Amino acid sequence: MARRLLSMLLLASSTLPAQTLVDPHVYFFVDQSTFSAEGSWVPVNPKEHAANQTETELDCEKRTGECIEASADYYSGHPHISVAYFQIIKWDSNGIIATNADAVCASRTVSIGFAAKHISDTREAKVLPDEKQKACQALGIPPNESWTFLVKNTKAWALERGREHMQ
Repeated sequence: MARRLLSMLLLASSTLPAQTLVDPHVYFFVDQSTFSAEGSWVPVNPKEHAANQTETELDCEKRTGECIEASADYYSGHPHISVAYFQIIKWDSNGIIATNADAVCASRTVSIGFAAKHISDTREAKVLPDEKQKACQALGIPPNESWTFLVKNTKAWALERGREHMQ
């Protein structure tokens, strides 16, 4: 009797419709010594759009005082990756501020707010000799711009993905 009941329960459970769940995992992790987030950078100005859809991972380690940003995108018919390194200038219980001055034309400052799970990137033009300034302008690099990071699997990230597919 028990064997028959068990067989019927197993059969009934195998015929139940499978549930499709949206991944509830938001890709934003922080503890005392590490930080990691996955998502996409988008311009703060709603009239602007990113040239290409990107996927970015941002990892910070308190011990080394560094953040590493790895981005992958697809343009001109080919996949591309880029890596940027940031020096952490502040890490406290509220967040992280890190800078990168490696680029010729601009420096970047990334600000991470733990409570709001908000990440921003401000790019500011460097003071340069005239010939380098003209080269930056010729490359079409804007002197100053601000970006926000849409953390993967948040509502903002999903909305932006939907907007990209509609264009």
